[in-house]
Amino acid sequence: MKGKILNFFKSYFTDRTIVVENGKFISDPQPLDRGEPQGSSLSGWLFITYINDTSKNLKSKSSLNADDVALKSIAKDMKTLQEQLQQDMDRLQEWCKNNRMVINEDKTKIVIFKSNRKIINEEITIEVNKKKIERAETFKYLGVLLDHNMNWEAQYSSVSNKMTQRVLLISRHKNSISYKWMSVLSSALVLSILDYCFAVWGTIAKTKYERLDNIKIKLAKIVLPKQHVRSKDKFYILEKVNWLTSQERYEHTLIPFVFRHTARNTSYTQLMKK
Repeated sequence: MKGKILNFFKSYFTDRTIVVENGKFISDPQPLDRGEPQGSSLSGWLFITYINDTSKNLKSKSSLNADDVALKSIAKDMKTLQEQLQQDMDRLQEWCKNNRMVINEDKTKIVIFKSNRKIINEEITIEVNKKKIERAETFKYLGVLLDHNMNWEAQYSSVSNKMTQRVLLISRHKNSISYKWMSVLSSALVLSILDYCFAVWGTIAKTKYERLDNIKIKLAKIVLPKQHVRSKDKFYILEKVNWLTSQERYEHTLIPFVFRHTARNTSYTQLMKK
């Protein structure tokens, strides 16, 4: 990068200040010598460019989503796993040191996903900045709760509890909001919780689908006029609000999800031939 483009970015970052506002009080401007302005159309692009080489020297597989980094390593024994992960954590710390960034130790967790029950009880010690990383049985990554048993029980419980709480919240406004806006609120505040990454964690038992459907039926009865909620047929009630059952919703999100990920490495013509 050189010439006018370089000068543009120099002017973009030079002589910036920051203030803190608390009620009527505003602090004196302080020079801002790192980071970038929030809210700018350039901010996201510049940040991604800045951290794009984070995983360049890592031996483990890594996933980089904004400022969240996940390291994934497979080993036959805990000792090998610990060595692999510690080496990569050291490399990450070195990258952060060279690029004036830090790893948040409190938000860093380690989860062991096991295929052998014996390995789960073995100790593992990974350190960041000389602080031992906490080992967790459940960890939220990009809004989805990952359990070391990979049974999605924690994610299902979290989703069903949130849906129930928001159904109760919406029910308080049943008599003051029109049917149209009740439908909008239901989709935005309740159904969206279920839909988020459902193609990934939706492989749950039939009884859990029924539990989710019961929550949706309660919501539908709040949304619908009284003459439509007398039926005990859940399919009838869900049809009246144009909602799929939870199992149908899972299949509806899974099919395009699989197609998109298959199509990344396969041409459309090849897919049609299959």
